[in-house]
Amino acid sequence: MPYTDATINEILRFANVAPLAVPHSVLISDKDVTFRGYNIPQGTRIIINLFDIHMDRKYWGDPDNFRPERFIESSGTVRKDEALLPFGQGKRSCVGESLARTNLFITFTSLLQNFALRLPEGVPQPSTEPEGGLTFTTKPFSILMKPRNL
Repeated sequence: MPYTDATINEILRFANVAPLAVPHSVLISDKDVTFRGYNIPQGTRIIINLFDIHMDRKYWGDPDNFRPERFIESSGTVRKDEALLPFGQGKRSCVGESLARTNLFITFTSLLQNFALRLPEGVPQPSTEPEGGLTFTTKPFSILMKPRNL
């Protein structure tokens, strides 16, 4: 189910709930740090803007387009992308990532297996612009969920 996994990756990139990563501090005792030519004083709090990374043309080419295929290798396998960071990265990444991804996969596939989803007649396409704050949400919208005859 590589396309399903790629679609979930694209959802996590395109509609990330957390626009900012958890803050971190430079904790090296009594030393400043130089990173890629930038001097970062000891004790500085660093907050990574995940929204900007997930919508950066340098990494994604056409970030405003929802395109799960960007995560599919020519071999048909799902491509790992270092610029996809919905759960953070490295030692401080979210410990619940595996559980969250499993839950997303089961919920997503169950919804698609059991329901046909579409917009009600005459209802415009929902906005993809997030409602801002500490977390992103979508603006309310209507959708028809018709049970599939399995």
